[in-house]
Amino acid sequence: MDYERILIGGLFALLCGCGLWHDAWLLRETSKGRRLVAWLGETRGRFALRALLTIGVTTGVLLATGVIEPIEW
Repeated sequence: MDYERILIGGLFALLCGCGLWHDAWLLRETSKGRRLVAWLGETRGRFALRALLTIGVTTGVLLATGVIEPIEW
């Protein structure tokens, strides 16, 4: 088994999942979140953040399960 791939994918999915859990805080308390709300508005900004974090969770899970492989230089 490739434990590095599992570790990286699992941690990435976990961090993005934590971001989904605290999405309101991220939009309110971080400079990037406030900028996103200024650009898109409250509703669309939250949707955009959730979409990006959901893509991150999906990518992390796919990486951890071996469906996608990391780039090798």
